[in-house]
Amino acid sequence: MATGAHLNLALLFVFIAVSASVSAASRCSSTTFSADRTFAHCRDLPHLDSSLHWTYDSAARNLSIAFVATPASPEGWVAWAINPSGGGMRGSQALIGFHQANGSMGVKTYNITEYGPIAEGRIAFQTADLAAEFPAGRCGSSGSWCCPRGCRRR
Repeated sequence: MATGAHLNLALLFVFIAVSASVSAASRCSSTTFSADRTFAHCRDLPHLDSSLHWTYDSAARNLSIAFVATPASPEGWVAWAINPSGGGMRGSQALIGFHQANGSMGVKTYNITEYGPIAEGRIAFQTADLAAEFPAGRCGSSGSWCCPRGCRRR
């Protein structure tokens, strides 16, 4: 039986799969990732010149996601989040990809507890393989998320 957070996570991706519109110039097919990162599924999203790439391994309870979008400026950032507790920003578990001071790309986790300034912090999901990159002028952040009870080893 699925946990509430597990069910919310699954419903989020069903919603994305059903509601996302595919554009004529597919961002999915033109996006490539470094370090041999590949994803089983991709949807071009109707806003922000963005796409969502994912692979779900039900046996391992592991979801690998990459969100790619054009930032507001060349030095900008891109964020995506899952809110296991309901709607709105409060309660969101976010990954934010950004340019670090040394010029490389970085990604950090944020537990959005209040509206207003945010601070880096632990999130409710286990994460692994967090990475950020700048493919073709678009900013992408990726990583693997495990369900709250943890990943299963194969």
